[in-house]
Amino acid sequence: PYQKNIKDFWNKRADKFMLGQSLSATNLEENSELQKIKLKLERKKIQSVINIKSTDICLDLGCGLGYWTEFISQKSKKVIGVDYSQKMIKIAQNNARKKDIQNVEYICSDASEYSNENVFDFIFISGLLLYLSDLDMRALVKNINNFSKSGTSLILREPTGLDGRHLIVDKFSATLNAKYSAVYRTRDE
Repeated sequence: PYQKNIKDFWNKRADKFMLGQSLSATNLEENSELQKIKLKLERKKIQSVINIKSTDICLDLGCGLGYWTEFISQKSKKVIGVDYSQKMIKIAQNNARKKDIQNVEYICSDASEYSNENVFDFIFISGLLLYLSDLDMRALVKNINNFSKSGTSLILREPTGLDGRHLIVDKFSATLNAKYSAVYRTRDE
């Protein structure tokens, strides 16, 4: 039941972004200086671990506003960004159009149900798994095999529970001014 609340949370984040009430719908950091530092450090870390060629076809599951999709598009032939929030997808499409990014396609779909005839060279998942139920996560893992090949790179950028699994269900966050739900799984999970 909390899965619906998670989708509502992200749609409300998109609304705040569109209304100019939030610096970032997906970063979950409202302080502009901390947000800049966080993005700079994250980008540096991601750059150090990805190896994308200009001929690669890439997939960004849980793309949100398309921040990482746009970043990957600079290094690849094509990127498909997938998110289940139609509002997030619309923002990402508008951002790509404004920046004249031609090699990106955005699709509104639940990541665990997404299907595609393409086989991807690179799959990026960032901040998605913590919002999936265990059942949806297993479906996603199984589904990824359908559009992977030998040699497909998979990068997971996910928060984890330090002392075991940590579940948050509809807990009010004063910083976000919203109820928040997530599953922080262990590294092994």
